[in-house]
Amino acid sequence: MLVPSILIDLEDLHKSHHYQEGLGLKEAISEGVYSRIRPVVMIALMGSLGLLPAATSNGMGSEIQKPLAIMICGGLIICMLLSFTVLPQLFYLAYRKKDNNKSK
Repeated sequence: MLVPSILIDLEDLHKSHHYQEGLGLKEAISEGVYSRIRPVVMIALMGSLGLLPAATSNGMGSEIQKPLAIMICGGLIICMLLSFTVLPQLFYLAYRKKDNNKSK
């Protein structure tokens, strides 16, 4: 779940930076993140809310399903937050030298 989301985010950030001449690197990254907010949040919420009954159940057999559901819900939410905070910063660090060379 994490890898396809990150690849799509990187592709959007890369396209917004290279196909729109005149935008700086920071503006292109901001635009790329802004265009991916809704789909990523919807995917994370769908998965988390779908597993919420399993994560909060106390019935028979829930001893096995409950920890897995809690782990998946937490992982989806953490992945969503990281894709909006850490991924753009890593993209900026990777492409800032190329952006400085173009502006000179």
